[in-house]
Amino acid sequence: MAIQLTAEQLKIILEKAQPIFEHLQRKKALEWSRQLERPVADLEMTDRALFAQYQKLIAQLKWVACPLIRNDQEFSELVEKHFLEGLALDVSLIDLVTAKLELQFGVNLRETINEILSALRKNKQNLGSQPIDVKGESAPVKSWVKNWLLDFIGSVKAKNPSQIEEADYLFNNQNAKKLSESDRETLGKILTFYNTFKLYADGLALREKAAPSGPSPPVTPITPSPFPGQPVPLPAQPSPARPLSPSSPQPTEPEPSRRDIYQEPVEEPPKPGRAEPRIEGNVVDLKNK
Repeated sequence: MAIQLTAEQLKIILEKAQPIFEHLQRKKALEWSRQLERPVADLEMTDRALFAQYQKLIAQLKWVACPLIRNDQEFSELVEKHFLEGLALDVSLIDLVTAKLELQFGVNLRETINEILSALRKNKQNLGSQPIDVKGESAPVKSWVKNWLLDFIGSVKAKNPSQIEEADYLFNNQNAKKLSESDRETLGKILTFYNTFKLYADGLALREKAAPSGPSPPVTPITPSPFPGQPVPLPAQPSPARPLSPSSPQPTEPEPSRRDIYQEPVEEPPKPGRAEPRIEGNVVDLKNK
């Protein structure tokens, strides 16, 4: 029998879910989101307002559990359709996504980051109450996340904007000036997230371009810089081994391992012409020694 979800049940679930959000219990968050998804789908046709509230809860549970989500399409949809729900959490989405990237151990790292950025550029969630003017558009457009990013990218001259340029856009741009304080803060988080991982992807692309031809060494996961205007630190590459020159000291032979001083010596056979001591009981006869 299908579970009937109600507004009263939602209050109870939200109360019990607080430890999951406070302590970032990834496994439990993923389990809860999976358990709620199917019964919540039935609400879409019967109670859209309640459906939206449950959808927000499921999305936030998935953001906490995002390092455990292995399906790339599912995670891309989370970024594209429920990014604002993640920003509403009292946790940095940059930290959560970085934890997810670290579990890839450098495999397809740049491709994954580009997919995340692409999904964010498709996000149609609304931020603000008024249409915005975007350069290149003949008429004002909806205040979707994707359009805010288009306006920001078209307004700044630098390829990788600094924190100062972000702040200048947030407080001096004609579109951003119309936002409420809370919406402006949300927009700042969106720009910081986007610029951080854009810098990260650009840094990986430069390293791949500079790398010599041949099999690529495994990429060491790196943490994106928390400062959007600063270059992303890249792992140090190992220095190539230099051939020994004639004047260079030759490698020394490894020393033979020392005999364990606690190892009992092997008894040798008596040598000819040498008198060996005789043992009688507990007395050793040494007179012929």
